[in-house]
Amino acid sequence: MKTACVLTNGCPENRIDTAGMQEFLKSKGWSITNKVSDADLVLFNACGLTVENAESSIRLIKHLKSQKNGSRFIVCGCLPRINPESIRSVHNDVMFGSDNMNALAALIDAEESPGCDLANFLLPSYNIAPGLGWIITHVKANLNLYFVLSKLLERKYKEYYDMINIVSPNTHYIKVSTGCVSSCSYCAVKISRGTLRSKPIEKVVAEFKAGLEQGYKKFALIGTDVGCYGRDQKTNLVQLLDELVALPGNFEIRIRNFHPRFLIEMLPDVVKVCRSGKVGFLGLAAQSGNNRILQLMRRGYSIEEYKHAFNALRKEFPHIKVRTQFIVGFPGETEREFEDTLQLIDEVDFDFIELFMFSPRPGTKANSLPGAIPRAVIQKRYYRILRKTLQNLSHKYPRPVFTPKPVFEGAKNQGYFVGKV
Repeated sequence: MKTACVLTNGCPENRIDTAGMQEFLKSKGWSITNKVSDADLVLFNACGLTVENAESSIRLIKHLKSQKNGSRFIVCGCLPRINPESIRSVHNDVMFGSDNMNALAALIDAEESPGCDLANFLLPSYNIAPGLGWIITHVKANLNLYFVLSKLLERKYKEYYDMINIVSPNTHYIKVSTGCVSSCSYCAVKISRGTLRSKPIEKVVAEFKAGLEQGYKKFALIGTDVGCYGRDQKTNLVQLLDELVALPGNFEIRIRNFHPRFLIEMLPDVVKVCRSGKVGFLGLAAQSGNNRILQLMRRGYSIEEYKHAFNALRKEFPHIKVRTQFIVGFPGETEREFEDTLQLIDEVDFDFIELFMFSPRPGTKANSLPGAIPRAVIQKRYYRILRKTLQNLSHKYPRPVFTPKPVFEGAKNQGYFVGKV
């Protein structure tokens, strides 16, 4: 029996994709190990969302190659599509892109390709402590007051990050789609994931029912942009949710990526679905509080439309959890435009704010925009939002209870490999 070690980093979509690859290998007679040195095949799904994610992936590739013992080493995922040159400097072997299960099937001489419903759990995100040389270089490159202050706050921020998250224990994960129909100017994931490909409603419903039969009460819908689900099949997310909330039982549906322009477009119908009481979490990435920056980002909505949709949901459903994202330091962002984002945070009752410093990615429109913001200015703005976020959260959740995340969510009772990697 051949043995494989399957690892990933990055977002929940990466993690469920990699879990599916692991289950496909198991279905073909492979055993799974958590020791790189024991594996005949090491498969690493590499994240390339930001510059930092890409650098982390390259470090992990180097580390894994140093640990393998004559095994074949394959890199897949977003980074091979977004920036293959960065990988070729450390890995001159097989690479393939996100969700290309056909390539995996060919590599192991399997006659048929796997489907996209092989896993209902997320593999843990693999990481290693950075070496001293990397730490020194990183600190030297970023060392200023706001870098230091941000690092002091990020530990507390991470506690809230883990608490108000779609990734939670005893959750049944369903990948409903991949790719999207938008063209956000900063986003390299579109380069990797491509255009929208949705799973048929009947398949999603079947997976959901299977989760109910196994006793799950929490369900997470995973996709690059779940908001545009079904548009390639003449249906939409509301029609899917109508089918799901009509199922008997007491359960909660969580939606990770819901592009606000689709919420705005379908708002009355989304409100009707939420009246079931079975939709408990939405990820609505605002990205900026300023309309000019939103236009440069090619987000397709105004901040007034965003606030109207958010407030309509909050008024009807005060207990629904809403998590948003902001990109700090987008090219050309003035201090006044940045303050519009701070004002939005004061005006809108977010449950959590996920922060990203702008990261120029190859092949994106934003990569060539004029008006690059100095790193020190971006760090200062990042710190100011981080501080405001923590102040708001400390009032909203004055005594939060933090619990460690399990290694494999939803996997322990289903015979899946469980263990630290």
